[in-house]
Amino acid sequence: MKKSIFTSITALLCTMLTASASWEITSTSGSTFEVTDGTWVLKCQTTNSNGSFKITSVISGEDAALDLIALNSDIDTADVDYSLTEITSSLRNKSISGLTIPKTVKTIGDYSFNSNAQPYKYLSGPVTIEEGSELTSIGRQSFNGSKITSINLDVCTNLKFMGYYSFQGCSSLTTIGSGIIPSSLTEMQQGIFYNCTSLVGDIYCDATMQMINGEQFRKTKITSLVLPNVYGAIGSYFLEGASAITNIILNQNITSFGQRFAPSCTTLINFEPKEYPKVTSIGAYFLPQITNITGDWKFPELTSLGGTDIFRNTRITSFYAPKLTAVTGYSFLENPSLTNVVLSPNVTSISGNSFTGCPNLKSFFLQSFQSLHH
Repeated sequence: MKKSIFTSITALLCTMLTASASWEITSTSGSTFEVTDGTWVLKCQTTNSNGSFKITSVISGEDAALDLIALNSDIDTADVDYSLTEITSSLRNKSISGLTIPKTVKTIGDYSFNSNAQPYKYLSGPVTIEEGSELTSIGRQSFNGSKITSINLDVCTNLKFMGYYSFQGCSSLTTIGSGIIPSSLTEMQQGIFYNCTSLVGDIYCDATMQMINGEQFRKTKITSLVLPNVYGAIGSYFLEGASAITNIILNQNITSFGQRFAPSCTTLINFEPKEYPKVTSIGAYFLPQITNITGDWKFPELTSLGGTDIFRNTRITSFYAPKLTAVTGYSFLENPSLTNVVLSPNVTSISGNSFTGCPNLKSFFLQSFQSLHH
């Protein structure tokens, strides 16, 4: 129901924009041509003989909606079926109030709608991608710092790549469609939605993909994050400052957690799974101060804690890490539910206050203390 309502709104918006714009070709010279809808004047260039083209510059026009869906159909001729296939940085630092992107666009390039020079000018309002989208790539910082309010990424069923900080700082962005990120995705790079402080709702993506570096959902307001097939390393600051998150579901095939994974996300109630057979390292401030985090946690290959406050002030009941040889300070401080800990027989150090405030800790792998020097 949620998606169908959004689709109807999208269709209405496209119809309204199309009705108000009528593009025409005003001049041609070889592979280049100019188009106008009465407000915008764009310079374009064909990229092959089949009518594929890209926008190379904005000659004039700002402070208005830009309907690129209508552009495709309006400039078709008897001889050429025009198709906008690439959006480049030619639209960077332009004042655009509402944007439609045709399904023929395959690439949104680096810095496409980034604001980069004073006086700063922004893409704002809704971004609507046409149903049946062929989009495969969203480049680095493509919407960075814009004032867009929504973008329906769920229609991009061919999307494979999202570049560094592509939506960073989009503080007005509230929705990315239904919240379903396409299963075609293979790579989500660093800081995709970092500082999208108005982004709300549940995010789901069942793509088999990697998270490159971290910060992907840092300082958002999302309530649930379900990534059942993500694998490899989860970088630093992944969910740091996500103050509304209640639910996280990941994959057992993660190999490491960077520092400050989700510190002080005190609304977090559920985190699954609790066993990670491939994790070898966990960074500082993994899940501190989250009193609703409970259960038995198992890391059979864990060899390194990269700092303090790993499970500080949580309510986990046991911690199994039979290859871990050192415990850093405050890792389990003030954890009254902790009853059982298993570490390596070759432990070399347990820092002060690691287990302070764990009054119910009754079972500890005793061999762990054999090499400790007091």
